[in-house]
Amino acid sequence: MTYPTPNDFDVKDQVVFLRADLNVPLDDQGHVTDLSRVRAIKPTLDFLVQRGARILLASHLGRPKGATDPKLSMAHVLPGLKEVYPDYDFQFVSSADPAQWGMEAEHLKPGQILVSENLRFYPGEEQGDRAFASQLATGVDLYVNDAFACAHRSHASIVALAKLRPAMMGFLFSHEIETLTHYLRLAKKPLTAIIGGAKVSTKIRLLEALVDKVDALVVVGAMANTFFLEQGLAVGKSLVEPDFVDQATRLQEKISNSPCQLMLPTDVMVTDSINPDALTRICNINDIQEKDIVVDAGPETIDMIKKQIEKCQTVVWNGALGIAEIEAFATGTNEIGLFLADATQKNKCVSIAGGGDTLAVLEKAGVASGFTYLSTAGGAFLEWLEGNTLPGIYVFDA
Repeated sequence: MTYPTPNDFDVKDQVVFLRADLNVPLDDQGHVTDLSRVRAIKPTLDFLVQRGARILLASHLGRPKGATDPKLSMAHVLPGLKEVYPDYDFQFVSSADPAQWGMEAEHLKPGQILVSENLRFYPGEEQGDRAFASQLATGVDLYVNDAFACAHRSHASIVALAKLRPAMMGFLFSHEIETLTHYLRLAKKPLTAIIGGAKVSTKIRLLEALVDKVDALVVVGAMANTFFLEQGLAVGKSLVEPDFVDQATRLQEKISNSPCQLMLPTDVMVTDSINPDALTRICNINDIQEKDIVVDAGPETIDMIKKQIEKCQTVVWNGALGIAEIEAFATGTNEIGLFLADATQKNKCVSIAGGGDTLAVLEKAGVASGFTYLSTAGGAFLEWLEGNTLPGIYVFDA
Protein backbone atom coordinates (compact mmCIF):
# COMPACT_ATOMS: atom_id res chain seq x y z
CA MET A 1 0.00 0.00 0.00
CA THR A 2 1.33 3.42 -0.98
CA TYR A 3 0.44 6.40 1.20
CA PRO A 4 0.53 10.11 0.37
CA THR A 5 3.60 12.03 1.58
CA PRO A 6 4.64 15.71 1.33
CA ASN A 7 6.05 14.89 -2.11
CA ASP A 8 2.46 14.68 -3.34
CA PHE A 9 1.44 18.19 -2.26
CA ASP A 10 2.37 21.78 -2.98
CA VAL A 11 3.14 23.03 0.54
CA LYS A 12 4.44 26.48 -0.38
CA ASP A 13 2.74 29.20 1.71
CA GLN A 14 0.42 26.60 3.22
CA VAL A 15 -0.17 26.27 6.96
CA VAL A 16 0.92 22.70 7.62
CA PHE A 17 -0.02 20.95 10.87
CA LEU A 18 2.93 18.62 11.50
CA ARG A 19 2.06 16.02 14.14
CA ALA A 20 5.39 14.74 15.46
CA ASP A 21 6.33 12.54 18.39
CA LEU A 22 8.49 14.78 20.54
CA ASN A 23 7.70 12.89 23.72
CA VAL A 24 11.30 13.16 24.88
CA PRO A 25 12.78 12.37 28.31
CA LEU A 26 13.40 15.31 30.64
CA ASP A 27 15.66 15.55 33.68
CA ASP A 28 14.65 17.15 36.99
CA GLN A 29 15.49 20.59 35.63
CA GLY A 30 13.30 20.12 32.57
CA HIS A 31 16.18 19.62 30.13
CA VAL A 32 15.85 17.13 27.29
CA THR A 33 18.20 14.19 27.89
CA ASP A 34 17.76 12.37 24.57
CA LEU A 35 17.26 14.18 21.26
CA SER A 36 16.72 11.07 19.11
CA ARG A 37 13.07 11.83 18.41
CA VAL A 38 13.86 15.46 17.65
CA ARG A 39 16.41 14.37 15.05
CA ALA A 40 14.09 11.72 13.61
CA ILE A 41 11.71 14.27 12.02
CA LYS A 42 14.53 15.96 10.07
CA PRO A 43 13.58 14.69 6.58
CA THR A 44 10.02 15.95 6.91
CA LEU A 45 10.90 19.19 8.67
CA ASP A 46 13.62 19.96 6.12
CA PHE A 47 11.24 19.36 3.23
CA LEU A 48 8.54 21.63 4.65
CA VAL A 49 10.95 24.43 5.60
CA GLN A 50 12.83 24.38 2.32
CA ARG A 51 9.61 24.49 0.31
CA GLY A 52 8.22 27.44 2.19
CA ALA A 53 5.48 25.95 4.34
CA ARG A 54 4.24 27.71 7.47
CA ILE A 55 4.61 24.93 10.00
CA LEU A 56 2.58 24.30 13.14
CA LEU A 57 4.66 21.65 14.93
CA ALA A 58 2.56 19.75 17.46
CA SER A 59 3.21 16.92 19.90
CA HIS A 60 2.35 15.54 23.29
CA LEU A 61 4.80 15.24 26.18
CA GLY A 62 4.35 12.80 29.04
CA ARG A 63 0.99 11.98 30.57
CA PRO A 64 -0.61 15.14 32.01
CA LYS A 65 -4.06 13.47 31.79
CA GLY A 66 -5.90 16.35 30.23
CA ALA A 67 -4.67 19.02 32.64
CA THR A 68 -2.02 21.72 32.33
CA ASP A 69 1.25 20.76 33.97
CA PRO A 70 4.10 23.30 33.60
CA LYS A 71 6.65 20.51 34.06
CA LEU A 72 5.37 18.93 30.85
CA SER A 73 5.11 22.05 28.72
CA MET A 74 6.41 21.75 25.17
CA ALA A 75 8.41 24.88 25.98
CA HIS A 76 10.95 22.49 27.54
CA VAL A 77 11.49 20.89 24.12
CA LEU A 78 12.10 24.20 22.35
CA PRO A 79 15.83 24.42 23.32
CA GLY A 80 16.35 20.89 21.99
CA LEU A 81 14.73 21.80 18.69
CA LYS A 82 16.95 24.86 18.39
CA GLU A 83 20.02 22.78 19.22
CA VAL A 84 19.30 20.20 16.52
CA TYR A 85 18.10 22.75 13.95
CA PRO A 86 20.13 25.92 14.68
CA ASP A 87 19.35 27.48 11.28
CA TYR A 88 15.57 27.24 11.66
CA ASP A 89 13.28 29.87 13.15
CA PHE A 90 11.21 28.35 15.98
CA GLN A 91 8.55 30.24 17.89
CA PHE A 92 6.27 29.10 20.69
CA VAL A 93 2.50 29.58 20.62
CA SER A 94 1.35 32.67 22.52
CA SER A 95 -2.15 31.35 23.18
CA ALA A 96 -3.36 28.42 25.27
CA ASP A 97 -6.37 28.13 22.95
CA PRO A 98 -5.74 25.43 20.31
CA ALA A 99 -8.19 27.16 17.97
CA GLN A 100 -5.76 30.09 17.81
CA TRP A 101 -2.66 28.12 16.88
CA GLY A 102 -3.43 27.75 13.21
CA MET A 103 -4.37 31.42 13.08
CA GLU A 104 -0.99 32.31 14.61
CA ALA A 105 0.73 30.08 12.08
CA GLU A 106 -0.93 32.01 9.25
CA HIS A 107 1.21 35.01 10.25
CA LEU A 108 4.47 33.08 10.01
CA LYS A 109 6.89 33.71 7.19
CA PRO A 110 7.43 30.76 4.83
CA GLY A 111 9.75 28.27 6.50
CA GLN A 112 9.11 29.45 10.06
CA ILE A 113 7.93 26.99 12.69
CA LEU A 114 5.38 27.52 15.45
CA VAL A 115 5.58 24.96 18.29
CA SER A 116 2.28 24.07 19.95
CA GLU A 117 1.64 23.50 23.61
CA ASN A 118 1.34 19.92 24.86
CA LEU A 119 -1.64 18.37 23.08
CA ARG A 120 -2.45 16.20 26.09
CA PHE A 121 -3.12 19.27 28.23
CA TYR A 122 -6.53 19.12 26.53
CA PRO A 123 -8.95 16.27 27.39
CA GLY A 124 -10.23 16.14 23.82
CA GLU A 125 -6.88 14.89 22.52
CA GLU A 126 -6.89 11.49 24.21
CA GLN A 127 -10.68 11.24 23.85
CA GLY A 128 -10.29 11.47 20.09
CA ASP A 129 -12.79 14.30 20.14
CA ARG A 130 -13.78 15.67 16.73
CA ALA A 131 -14.63 19.08 18.23
CA PHE A 132 -11.08 19.36 19.60
CA ALA A 133 -9.73 18.26 16.22
CA SER A 134 -11.79 21.02 14.61
CA GLN A 135 -10.11 23.52 16.91
CA LEU A 136 -6.70 22.21 15.86
CA ALA A 137 -7.75 22.43 12.21
CA THR A 138 -8.67 26.11 12.40
CA GLY A 139 -6.45 28.06 10.02
CA VAL A 140 -4.68 24.86 8.88
CA ASP A 141 -4.42 23.94 5.17
CA LEU A 142 -2.64 20.56 5.26
CA TYR A 143 -2.06 17.79 7.79
CA VAL A 144 1.12 15.71 8.08
CA ASN A 145 1.46 12.81 10.52
CA ASP A 146 5.09 11.99 11.24
CA ALA A 147 4.37 10.32 14.58
CA PHE A 148 4.44 6.59 13.89
CA ALA A 149 5.12 6.12 17.60
CA CYS A 150 1.55 7.35 18.23
CA ALA A 151 -0.12 5.43 15.40
CA HIS A 152 -1.71 2.97 17.83
CA ARG A 153 -3.67 5.79 19.49
CA SER A 154 -7.10 6.95 18.29
CA HIS A 155 -6.34 10.46 19.50
CA ALA A 156 -7.76 13.62 17.99
CA SER A 157 -4.49 14.78 16.42
CA ILE A 158 -3.82 11.31 14.99
CA VAL A 159 -7.19 10.26 13.57
CA ALA A 160 -9.91 12.92 13.76
CA LEU A 161 -7.74 15.75 12.44
CA ALA A 162 -6.57 13.61 9.51
CA LYS A 163 -10.19 13.46 8.35
CA LEU A 164 -10.64 17.23 8.40
CA ARG A 165 -7.82 18.36 6.13
CA PRO A 166 -5.89 16.90 3.18
CA ALA A 167 -3.67 14.40 4.98
CA MET A 168 -0.34 12.73 4.36
CA MET A 169 2.31 10.70 6.16
CA GLY A 170 5.61 12.31 6.99
CA PHE A 171 8.77 10.70 5.67
CA LEU A 172 9.66 9.16 9.05
CA PHE A 173 6.21 7.56 9.39
CA SER A 174 6.31 6.24 5.82
CA HIS A 175 9.87 4.96 6.24
CA GLU A 176 8.99 3.14 9.48
CA ILE A 177 6.19 1.22 7.79
CA GLU A 178 8.20 0.36 4.70
CA THR A 179 11.25 -0.76 6.68
CA LEU A 180 9.41 -2.81 9.28
CA THR A 181 7.35 -4.47 6.57
CA HIS A 182 10.49 -5.27 4.59
CA TYR A 183 12.41 -6.79 7.46
CA LEU A 184 9.70 -8.34 9.62
CA ARG A 185 6.61 -9.26 7.65
CA LEU A 186 8.81 -11.49 5.49
CA ALA A 187 11.57 -11.99 8.04
CA LYS A 188 14.41 -14.37 7.36
CA LYS A 189 14.34 -17.35 9.72
CA PRO A 190 15.35 -18.35 12.30
CA LEU A 191 13.72 -15.37 14.00
CA THR A 192 14.17 -14.62 17.71
CA ALA A 193 12.34 -11.98 19.71
CA ILE A 194 13.94 -10.63 22.88
CA ILE A 195 11.21 -9.03 24.98
CA GLY A 196 12.06 -7.34 28.26
CA GLY A 197 10.83 -4.53 30.42
CA ALA A 198 9.01 -4.13 33.68
CA LYS A 199 5.53 -5.62 33.37
CA VAL A 200 4.25 -8.71 31.63
CA SER A 201 0.74 -7.20 31.82
CA THR A 202 1.62 -4.62 29.16
CA LYS A 203 3.11 -7.19 26.77
CA ILE A 204 1.20 -10.43 27.31
CA ARG A 205 -0.78 -9.95 24.07
CA LEU A 206 2.46 -9.35 22.21
CA LEU A 207 4.03 -12.49 23.64
CA GLU A 208 0.98 -14.53 22.64
CA ALA A 209 1.04 -13.10 19.11
CA LEU A 210 4.77 -13.71 18.69
CA VAL A 211 4.47 -17.42 19.50
CA ASP A 212 3.06 -17.98 16.01
CA LYS A 213 5.69 -15.80 14.32
CA VAL A 214 9.07 -16.49 15.92
CA ASP A 215 11.30 -19.50 16.42
CA ALA A 216 12.38 -18.43 19.90
CA LEU A 217 10.89 -16.04 22.44
CA VAL A 218 13.35 -14.71 25.03
CA VAL A 219 11.59 -13.15 28.03
CA VAL A 220 13.86 -11.05 30.24
CA GLY A 221 13.72 -8.15 32.68
CA ALA A 222 11.18 -7.94 35.49
CA MET A 223 8.66 -9.59 33.16
CA ALA A 224 10.46 -12.88 33.72
CA ASN A 225 9.69 -12.73 37.45
CA THR A 226 6.03 -13.51 36.80
CA PHE A 227 7.11 -16.65 34.95
CA PHE A 228 9.37 -17.58 37.88
CA LEU A 229 6.39 -17.21 40.20
CA GLU A 230 4.32 -19.39 37.86
CA GLN A 231 6.98 -22.07 38.26
CA GLY A 232 6.72 -21.86 42.05
CA LEU A 233 10.01 -20.02 42.49
CA ALA A 234 10.63 -17.25 45.03
CA VAL A 235 11.25 -13.76 43.64
CA GLY A 236 12.00 -11.93 46.89
CA LYS A 237 11.11 -8.23 46.76
CA SER A 238 11.35 -8.10 42.97
CA LEU A 239 8.74 -6.44 40.80
CA VAL A 240 6.22 -9.16 39.94
CA GLU A 241 2.57 -9.42 38.86
CA PRO A 242 0.82 -12.30 40.67
CA ASP A 243 -2.45 -11.49 38.86
CA PHE A 244 -0.83 -12.49 35.58
CA VAL A 245 0.44 -15.91 36.61
CA ASP A 246 -2.52 -17.56 34.88
CA GLN A 247 -1.70 -15.74 31.64
CA ALA A 248 1.90 -16.91 31.96
CA THR A 249 0.64 -20.46 32.32
CA ARG A 250 -1.56 -20.15 29.23
CA LEU A 251 1.33 -18.72 27.25
CA GLN A 252 3.56 -21.63 28.17
CA GLU A 253 0.79 -24.06 27.22
CA LYS A 254 0.46 -22.38 23.83
CA ILE A 255 4.21 -22.55 23.31
CA SER A 256 4.30 -26.22 24.25
CA ASN A 257 1.94 -26.91 21.33
CA SER A 258 4.00 -24.87 18.87
CA PRO A 259 7.48 -24.97 17.31
CA CYS A 260 8.38 -21.82 19.26
CA GLN A 261 10.89 -22.10 22.10
CA LEU A 262 10.44 -20.07 25.29
CA MET A 263 13.70 -18.96 26.89
CA LEU A 264 13.82 -17.53 30.42
CA PRO A 265 16.77 -16.42 32.56
CA THR A 266 18.60 -19.20 34.38
CA ASP A 267 20.62 -16.87 36.60
CA VAL A 268 20.15 -13.26 37.69
CA MET A 269 21.82 -10.33 39.41
CA VAL A 270 20.15 -9.42 42.69
CA THR A 271 20.53 -6.67 45.27
CA ASP A 272 18.71 -5.52 48.40
CA SER A 273 18.42 -1.88 47.34
CA ILE A 274 17.85 -0.13 44.02
CA ASN A 275 20.65 2.40 44.03
CA PRO A 276 23.93 2.63 42.09
CA ASP A 277 26.10 1.78 45.12
CA ALA A 278 24.14 -1.23 46.34
CA LEU A 279 25.93 -4.54 46.79
CA THR A 280 24.99 -7.14 44.19
CA ARG A 281 25.45 -10.84 43.68
CA ILE A 282 24.79 -13.38 40.95
CA CYS A 283 22.58 -16.35 41.78
CA ASN A 284 20.67 -19.17 40.14
CA ILE A 285 16.94 -18.46 39.78
CA ASN A 286 16.33 -21.19 42.37
CA ASP A 287 18.36 -19.28 44.96
CA ILE A 288 16.60 -15.92 45.10
CA GLN A 289 16.25 -14.93 48.76
CA GLU A 290 13.47 -13.10 50.62
CA LYS A 291 15.25 -9.71 50.62
CA ASP A 292 16.55 -9.98 47.04
CA ILE A 293 15.51 -7.73 44.16
CA VAL A 294 16.25 -9.00 40.66
CA VAL A 295 17.92 -6.15 38.73
CA ASP A 296 19.66 -7.78 35.77
CA ALA A 297 20.35 -11.01 33.94
CA GLY A 298 23.27 -13.14 35.06
CA PRO A 299 26.29 -14.19 32.95
CA GLU A 300 24.87 -17.65 32.19
CA THR A 301 21.69 -16.06 30.82
CA ILE A 302 23.65 -13.49 28.84
CA ASP A 303 25.71 -16.27 27.29
CA MET A 304 22.52 -18.23 26.48
CA ILE A 305 21.06 -15.23 24.61
CA LYS A 306 24.31 -14.69 22.70
CA LYS A 307 24.29 -18.32 21.55
CA GLN A 308 20.68 -17.93 20.44
CA ILE A 309 21.54 -14.80 18.46
CA GLU A 310 24.31 -16.75 16.70
CA LYS A 311 21.68 -19.17 15.40
CA CYS A 312 19.43 -16.49 13.95
CA GLN A 313 19.06 -14.51 10.77
CA THR A 314 16.65 -11.99 12.33
CA VAL A 315 16.44 -10.63 15.89
CA VAL A 316 13.73 -8.30 17.20
CA TRP A 317 14.35 -6.56 20.53
CA ASN A 318 12.13 -4.53 22.82
CA GLY A 319 12.86 -3.90 26.49
CA ALA A 320 15.95 -4.05 28.68
CA LEU A 321 17.31 -7.10 30.49
CA GLY A 322 17.35 -5.23 33.80
CA ILE A 323 17.09 -1.78 35.36
CA ALA A 324 19.40 -0.49 32.65
CA GLU A 325 19.00 3.20 33.48
CA ILE A 326 21.28 2.45 36.46
CA GLU A 327 24.70 1.57 35.07
CA ALA A 328 25.42 -1.01 37.78
CA PHE A 329 22.40 -2.99 36.58
CA ALA A 330 22.94 -2.51 32.83
CA THR A 331 25.53 -5.21 32.17
CA GLY A 332 23.14 -7.64 30.51
CA THR A 333 21.51 -5.05 28.29
CA ASN A 334 24.84 -3.52 27.28
CA GLU A 335 26.48 -6.86 26.51
CA ILE A 336 23.59 -8.10 24.39
CA GLY A 337 23.39 -4.75 22.62
CA LEU A 338 27.09 -4.85 21.79
CA PHE A 339 26.97 -8.50 20.71
CA LEU A 340 23.91 -8.01 18.51
CA ALA A 341 25.31 -4.86 16.90
CA ASP A 342 28.57 -6.70 16.18
CA ALA A 343 26.72 -9.66 14.65
CA THR A 344 24.73 -7.25 12.49
CA GLN A 345 27.83 -5.46 11.25
CA LYS A 346 29.37 -8.82 10.32
CA ASN A 347 26.21 -9.55 8.25
CA LYS A 348 25.32 -12.50 10.43
CA CYS A 349 21.81 -11.25 11.15
CA VAL A 350 19.24 -8.49 10.75
CA SER A 351 18.57 -6.62 14.01
CA ILE A 352 15.48 -4.52 14.71
CA ALA A 353 14.99 -2.69 18.02
CA GLY A 354 12.00 -0.57 18.96
CA GLY A 355 10.74 1.57 21.79
CA GLY A 356 11.93 4.87 23.22
CA ASP A 357 13.38 3.34 26.39
CA THR A 358 15.15 0.59 24.45
CA LEU A 359 16.65 3.10 22.02
CA ALA A 360 17.83 5.32 24.85
CA VAL A 361 19.65 2.39 26.44
CA LEU A 362 21.29 1.43 23.15
CA GLU A 363 22.32 5.03 22.52
CA LYS A 364 23.83 5.25 25.99
CA ALA A 365 25.73 2.01 25.40
CA GLY A 366 27.08 3.43 22.14
CA VAL A 367 25.82 0.55 19.98
CA ALA A 368 22.68 2.02 18.36
CA SER A 369 24.42 2.70 15.05
CA GLY A 370 25.27 -0.98 14.71
CA PHE A 371 21.66 -2.16 14.36
CA THR A 372 19.93 -2.76 11.05
CA TYR A 373 17.01 -0.56 12.07
CA LEU A 374 15.85 1.30 15.15
CA SER A 375 12.16 2.15 15.36
CA THR A 376 11.28 5.33 17.25
CA ALA A 377 8.01 3.74 18.30
CA GLY A 378 7.24 1.85 21.48
CA GLY A 379 3.58 0.92 21.78
CA ALA A 380 2.97 1.26 18.05
CA PHE A 381 5.99 -0.93 17.31
CA LEU A 382 4.66 -3.62 19.64
CA GLU A 383 1.12 -3.49 18.30
CA TRP A 384 2.48 -3.60 14.76
CA LEU A 385 4.42 -6.74 15.71
CA GLU A 386 1.19 -8.21 17.05
CA GLY A 387 -0.31 -7.73 13.61
CA ASN A 388 -2.90 -5.19 14.72
CA THR A 389 -4.38 -2.53 12.47
CA LEU A 390 -3.14 0.80 13.80
CA PRO A 391 -5.65 3.69 13.82
CA GLY A 392 -3.01 6.15 12.63
CA ILE A 393 -2.45 4.02 9.52
CA TYR A 394 -6.03 2.91 8.98
CA VAL A 395 -7.22 6.52 8.73
CA PHE A 396 -5.25 6.78 5.47
CA ASP A 397 -6.96 3.64 4.15
CA ALA A 398 -10.49 4.60 5.14
